[in-house]
Amino acid sequence: MNIIIDAAAQTQDCYPLTVNKPNALMSVFNKTLLEHALSVAAKRSQHVIIQIQEIHAGLFQQIELPDSCQIATDYILQPEDLVIDARHFYWNDEVFNIQYAWDLIKCQEKYASEVVYSIDPKSTIEPLATLKGNVSVGAGTIIKNGVYIEGPVMIGENCTIGPNCYIRGNTSIGSNCRIGNAVEVKNAIIGSGTNICHLSYFGDGIAGDHVNLGAGFINANLRHDAQEMTTMLNGSKVPTGRNKLGAIIGDDVHTGINTSVYPGRKIWPHLSTNPGEIVSKDLI
Repeated sequence: MNIIIDAAAQTQDCYPLTVNKPNALMSVFNKTLLEHALSVAAKRSQHVIIQIQEIHAGLFQQIELPDSCQIATDYILQPEDLVIDARHFYWNDEVFNIQYAWDLIKCQEKYASEVVYSIDPKSTIEPLATLKGNVSVGAGTIIKNGVYIEGPVMIGENCTIGPNCYIRGNTSIGSNCRIGNAVEVKNAIIGSGTNICHLSYFGDGIAGDHVNLGAGFINANLRHDAQEMTTMLNGSKVPTGRNKLGAIIGDDVHTGINTSVYPGRKIWPHLSTNPGEIVSKDLI
């Protein structure tokens, strides 16, 4: 029996995170949905076929895959094959449906309790940093003095955190990131290579890979009436099921200093804002 991981889907419902890549390459807990699917598939079969679109072949070449995996663009399903949909999140025997980008935050909230306290011996925790609860820190990462972290929080490899910043629950920060002085990050997903270096707040949101948020970036995450957040998708308002939702930012975005973002607004990949800009509508 072959395990087929369907990693071909690229849905507009997850824009802006999937503008330039398939859903399977969105991340939660510092791993792509594909990697989570692979961990399930590996328990069931030694032969895994990953079905992708040909236009995405270059993206998948950047991922380190086990030797037992085969990439295919034209595989024909057989009756005995077992298909795993890489648009979803797999955790042990559970499947969490990822229909919209903000479902990644819901997913992280649900499973964050599974994060365990783990400090890589190749990381550096300076003496005046405070780590409370379940915090995971990857190799090569430095946690500087004055940093206060309340788990569950997962931090990848080769990051520089601090000095004097506050990171709290249900947050994951990818590898090669910088979270700097007077920055607060809360209940968020931060992609690899992303910098939030000065005097900023990022809460209840998602920042993709290689994003740079200029000094003074603030995203709002709550309506004044505390009602359910809605957001625009394909020209229509979509209910999110959340009363808190911050910015959702695609890969390679750069914001000017003192950018402010309304709750639930989205910024498409490779865009930028001017200094002092107020983002009241999605930037597409």
